[in-house]
Amino acid sequence: MMNGIKLGEYNTLTVVRKVDFGLYLDGGDEGDVLLPSRYVPE
Repeated sequence: MMNGIKLGEYNTLTVVRKVDFGLYLDGGDEGDVLLPSRYVPE
């Protein structure tokens, strides 16, 4: 069960690290979440 991330809703997550292909966000108990570069705002 996903307690930290609510599917279908907006979630505010903290950037953990930046890589060439996107950003990894802190998903709490669910682990890091990859946000691909094409979805990262300028």
